[in-house]
Amino acid sequence: MPQEPLHLRGHHLLCAFGFRGLGYGREFVENMERIVKVFFAPEGVEIELLAGPDDICGACPRLQEEGCGQAADAEPRTRARDIAVLERLGLKEGERRTSIALRGLVARRFDPALLRRTCAGCGWLDKGYCEKGLEAFQQKLSRGDGAGVTTDKTATTAFSRKERRERKERQEPG
Repeated sequence: MPQEPLHLRGHHLLCAFGFRGLGYGREFVENMERIVKVFFAPEGVEIELLAGPDDICGACPRLQEEGCGQAADAEPRTRARDIAVLERLGLKEGERRTSIALRGLVARRFDPALLRRTCAGCGWLDKGYCEKGLEAFQQKLSRGDGAGVTTDKTATTAFSRKERRERKERQEPG
């Protein structure tokens, strides 16, 4: 029997590269860690692409019935970001791809500097996590380093364990 696909919003394809073990609470962080680990697993997993709440959002304390409740206009802005990411990747909502294919597509079609435009308004953007994570993944690919794939949830980061621990203690941004 085939396994159910992982459901991810378009912009969460970018967030996976920058995840540093921080988030909106313990349940959210644990869920995100699990999903990022699966996303970067060498064997890959099927992903169904969304422009709305997904498996990551499911553990977010800000999720409301209509979607993201971080601000009054958060869901429409987030949906627009999802669609922009999918368009940049040449994909559409509802399509399915393997995580392996999606990782390669993001690495080829997203320059870390492009994240500034695509993710404008995101509270995590100024931290630089996503740019650094994507850059590190692209460098692994260019070295032929196992296609940049790892099951280590922290391997996409450029930070030391000490820096990750300090940032986790602060839970930036809240």
